[in-house]
Amino acid sequence: MKTLALCFSILLFSAIARADNCSGKWVLESTGRGGQVQRAVLILNQVGDSVTGTVSGRNNPGAASPINTEIYGGKVEGDTISFYIWQGSDRPWKQQFTGKLSGDEIVFTVTRDRPLSQQNGQGQPANAANATSTEMARRSQ
Repeated sequence: MKTLALCFSILLFSAIARADNCSGKWVLESTGRGGQVQRAVLILNQVGDSVTGTVSGRNNPGAASPINTEIYGGKVEGDTISFYIWQGSDRPWKQQFTGKLSGDEIVFTVTRDRPLSQQNGQGQPANAANATSTEMARRSQ
C-alpha cells in the first residue's frame, strides 16, 4: 500500500511540475536606445517539448512596418524555453532566446549573433557583435 501511495504521489508531482505550458500570447518587453521600452508580441505553441510560434511587432526599419518572424529550434526542458529567430534581410543574423518560465512570466536572455562586419559597417563597436540582453515576457489576456 505504501508503494502504491508513493507511485501515485510521484505521478501527481510529475503532472503538477509539467503543468506550466508556454502556449499563448505574450508581450515581450526590452529596453531600447535611450531607455525607451520596446514591445513585441510573442505567440508560442507548446506541444510536448517542442515550441513553435512567431515574434511580431518589431518594425522593419526600411519600411517602418511591423514584421512577423518565425521562431526556430523551439524546445522546453523543465522550466527553460529556448528558440532562435533570424533578423535582417540583406545579411540575416541569428538572435537566440533562452528563458525561464515562471507562471505568467518568462525572463529571457537574448544573444545577438551578428557578424562583426555588419556591426562595423553600421558604425557600431566591434564588441557589440555578440551582445546579450535581458527581455521580459508577460502572458497577455
